[in-house]
Amino acid sequence: MAGTIAQMQAAVRTINSAQPGYDQDQRWTFYDKGDAIPNKECDCSSVCGAIIQMGGYPIDLSGTFYTGNFNEKAVAAGFTKIRFNSVSDVQVGDCINAPGAHVEFAYSDSQWYSARNDEKGGSTGGKAGDQGGQENVGYGDPYDMSKGGSRDAYILRPPDSNGGIIGMTTVEKFTRTRPQTVPADSAWHELRVDDEDTLSIVAGPQAVYLVLTAVCVEGEPGSAVRLCYQSVDDYADDTATRLVGTYAVTDLVVGEDGTVCGEVMWTNDLGGGTEGATRKVRLNACCDTAQVSIETLDVRLLT
Repeated sequence: MAGTIAQMQAAVRTINSAQPGYDQDQRWTFYDKGDAIPNKECDCSSVCGAIIQMGGYPIDLSGTFYTGNFNEKAVAAGFTKIRFNSVSDVQVGDCINAPGAHVEFAYSDSQWYSARNDEKGGSTGGKAGDQGGQENVGYGDPYDMSKGGSRDAYILRPPDSNGGIIGMTTVEKFTRTRPQTVPADSAWHELRVDDEDTLSIVAGPQAVYLVLTAVCVEGEPGSAVRLCYQSVDDYADDTATRLVGTYAVTDLVVGEDGTVCGEVMWTNDLGGGTEGATRKVRLNACCDTAQVSIETLDVRLLT
């Protein structure tokens, strides 16, 4: 399995749903053969190492694996080491490591993921698993890993650094003046570039992938939204419409304030279909209690 940023992001969601706790003495109990075990323990380096391995990269987690040799292990897996100067240097999919101190994974532009301390604010001795949100394991705000230059910090960038998909080149990026709303009606709605034009991809020999960003969900607190899409081929003579595939993209849970926002990356093949057909994309919130707003989208071509 080739590594991708999208797979690392999926790994974060899998690990987070297992509700790990923090304990340096039991830091590998949460992870077994590429899967997360519920209600066990991790620390920053073990969780970030697991994210990389679950993301499909051949990182060696054997022996002593910690922030002190994290850079070397990541470089051996194909990552590029870059000195950290500021948060603005960080890209989605990067690991940010201060050797001997701490490491985080850049899940999105606005959220990093890591394990920081147990429910007592310490490094060991707490109860196994997440103690009702008291442990600092999960998403957090980006910050200056160098602490104002007082310690060395590095960015470890995966070879899949071209927007999250190996071998991808951005073809178009559309920023809408007004977000497209996918209503809470459990129906399929065509993805649009703007209020008038449906996104259309001419099917051909190359694979075209779609990337959506800046997704915001509004609905009842606690609502679970499974954002889905399907691709269809429309033929020029209007004789037929062929369903290519339906895909579940990600699960989002609406917070107490009635919203949840983030970035969603879709990497299923939306191109390379039947000659003479135009491929279109349809969206479904798969929920009758929340609606989804989409502000930007990228179309990326496999090169």
